[in-house]
Amino acid sequence: MEEIPVSTLKVFGTQSMLLNEISRCIKFARKMDGLESSADRFVKSSLLKQAIVVWYQVFGSRGEDCHWSQVVGKQNIIKPFSRDSILGSLETDLAEWSSYHEDMKRLRDKFIAHFDMDTEADYFPSMDFALSVTEAYRDWLYALFTEYQKSFPVRAGFFDTDEFNALIEREWEEKT
Repeated sequence: MEEIPVSTLKVFGTQSMLLNEISRCIKFARKMDGLESSADRFVKSSLLKQAIVVWYQVFGSRGEDCHWSQVVGKQNIIKPFSRDSILGSLETDLAEWSSYHEDMKRLRDKFIAHFDMDTEADYFPSMDFALSVTEAYRDWLYALFTEYQKSFPVRAGFFDTDEFNALIEREWEEKT
């Protein structure tokens, strides 16, 4: 097994933190469904906006240093994550994924990152695809780290999706 360059491991480490943030934001926002105070609506909205911004760092523009496509091919330990991995995890086709991706970009560009007064923000894409692809990539990354640790001493400190979702549940219970 070939050693992964330190620079690539650093990107994987950063991605793992970003994936955690995306999942927490979406899951915590969902736990706030039905809460109607102004403060609750503000917090939920902020969580979803943050999820979109961070999601776009990993799954948005291929030019981003932390975009999944920048690093998955820089290892030969497990089968690379790919667009087919995304489509398979979502059980969708390229046209639907591309449309969703464009909706997320438009929302991020026109409403969240750069508020465009002429843009109507009446359409907010479901976060189901965002969460599913985040979890699929998390599990791919976890499999990579698990396999890599068999040959090289690297401290991952990273959970698979089931473990991470259980952690989120414990965090929410501690909060309430």
